[in-house]
Amino acid sequence: MRNKLYRFASHWLRDGEQAKDLVQDALLKAWNKRAQLDQIDNHDAWMMRMVKNMAIDSLRKDQKRPQVSVDVIEHLTAAEVDRDEDVFQAQLQLAKQILGDLPDKQRAIMQLREVEGYSYQQIAEVLEISLEQVKVNVFRARQKMREQVQKKYKDV
Repeated sequence: MRNKLYRFASHWLRDGEQAKDLVQDALLKAWNKRAQLDQIDNHDAWMMRMVKNMAIDSLRKDQKRPQVSVDVIEHLTAAEVDRDEDVFQAQLQLAKQILGDLPDKQRAIMQLREVEGYSYQQIAEVLEISLEQVKVNVFRARQKMREQVQKKYKDV
């Protein structure tokens, strides 16, 4: 659960260290409310919603958005990497860049859907939006991502 929370926090904050701190604070907050946890139906959704809200509060407090940070991929020497690995890494980098360029809501939904494997209903609960909004945003995000990939490979 901690890793899932960290990935979600880093999605919002785009800063690994700040995300670690936020997750630690969220876990501490949950621990302090442990007596009330039996009243919560979906603990995962509750924790994800808490992390999302804390991240948004943190961003509002800072009043600035850090630059997009993409996971650092260790590069091996050319002799150690075959062509398939290079192509895969380039595609992975492009996917991360395109995902990072999506609007916040679409990016959050795609993170939960495609990376974390949440159902549409779970995403609606975590983000506190309707099921229809989830579906529309997934459609629009996939459409934008498809257009960006087509544009990239049309230029090549």
